[in-house]
Amino acid sequence: MTTKIFLGGIILMIIIAGLIVYNNNQENKLIDKMGEQVSFVCEDKNDFIAEFSPDMSTLNVVVGGEIKYTLSNTGNEVVPHRFGDSEREYTFSGEGAVVTNLDTGGGTVCSQPIDPNNAPYNFGDSLDGEQQEAISLVTDSMRGTWKSLDDEKFSRTFLADGTVTDRYEGGEETSGTWQVFTANSGIATPFTLEQDVMYLRLVMGDETLHFSLSKLTPEELELTYMERGNLLRFSAVK
Repeated sequence: MTTKIFLGGIILMIIIAGLIVYNNNQENKLIDKMGEQVSFVCEDKNDFIAEFSPDMSTLNVVVGGEIKYTLSNTGNEVVPHRFGDSEREYTFSGEGAVVTNLDTGGGTVCSQPIDPNNAPYNFGDSLDGEQQEAISLVTDSMRGTWKSLDDEKFSRTFLADGTVTDRYEGGEETSGTWQVFTANSGIATPFTLEQDVMYLRLVMGDETLHFSLSKLTPEELELTYMERGNLLRFSAVK
């Protein structure tokens, strides 16, 4: 009797182990069938996994282990990795993504979490040589300190190492990073980028600011704040 119970226990353990292996294999097959999976964390503190079909025609948005949306590719030659329906749109470029609510027009920038063991997935950069040269020229021309023409107490300094510092007389300094880019730079934004326009991104702590360059000369700099539409005017500090 004891021998039968012992053998029965072994058989049960083998069956359970077999089921675990089978389920794991099925999950792996499903992942392989769906294609690439990329994790994102958004500025609004939400997160999701982007699960792409092998031909990039379909996107599953996975939240909390469940598929929340299945979206079709609505991209084009300029923005090939855009997926959406009548209510929402997910646009992937460079190493980031933007989630847009089509009802309100609001967008949220998302990025891939830092993984020291794996490089982030890059969705491509379509810059040509002329655009890269233009970005380099604008970047070089912007380096230095610029004083606001609208508020004489405020100044902004762009450094060659990619850092930017805002100063306000009588207040604290705020530092961050800056980058000049175009619609083809592979940078995700919460608004539609236009061709032949130079943009500036500032990351100041938890806040990301976007501007379009309205004017740039050795003496003057004008930036249009994309999130609000107001114009900021500066003069070069000699």
